[in-house]
This record gives sequence, structure tokens and C-alpha cells, in this order.
Amino acid sequence: MSFLNDVVIPRGKLFGYLLEISELLVGVALIGGAVVWLLVWKRVSIQLRAVTLALITFSSLAGVFMNINFHLANGSSHPWLIPGSGFDEGVDLDSLMPAIELVLAGVSGGLLLGMWRSWRNARATSGRS
Repeated sequence: MSFLNDVVIPRGKLFGYLLEISELLVGVALIGGAVVWLLVWKRVSIQLRAVTLALITFSSLAGVFMNINFHLANGSSHPWLIPGSGFDEGVDLDSLMPAIELVLAGVSGGLLLGMWRSWRNARATSGRS
């Protein structure tokens, strides 16, 4: 029993729509997170900052998963290179994007972890007094 043959291929149109919707949601979440981070970060509450960082981290990891799948679906012997013509960029974006998204997930996840630790320490300190 193969998942692709038994489930995905017979419902290819549905999975195509699901893929498009997930790509759109990841993109909107990353752009929205960037807008909040760049324009209104100082003015929003700590809870909204935490939600924004969690959303950026989750969306980045979802983007990594999708890009790695696109990269593997290429199927050539060297899918990270595009030697088709002299006008190609030389590096496949499906190879470059996971690295960028992993850095983004690491930075936002690290900031979220730091916020959580400082909140936990502040709560423990206020409980002692």
C-alpha cells in the first residue's frame, strides 16, 4: 500500500489546492511577522510579540519542510545545481531557501525562548517577595 498511489494521486486536485493554500499561509505569516517586527515591535504587548515570534518560527519550519520536498521532487542527479544554460542563476532556490528559513527559525525561536525564560524568572522573583 503506497500513500502516494492510494491517497495523493487519486485526489491530486485537492492536494494541489492544499499545497497552494499552505504556501500562501506560510508567506502571509512570514510577511506579517516581518511587518510587525519592523514597524510596530516596540508598541505591541509582550504577548503579541511572543505570538509573532512563534508564528515566524512555525512558518519558517513549515517553509523548510515544503522547500526540501520541492528540492527532492526535482529528481536530477545534482538537484542543487541548474547547469541548463549560461543564464541560469547556478543555485536552485529550493536549496537556498531552507538555509535562510532555518536561520530565521533559529533567530525567532531563540528570541522566543529568551522571552519565555525572562518571563519565568520575573514570575519566580515576584513570587518570592
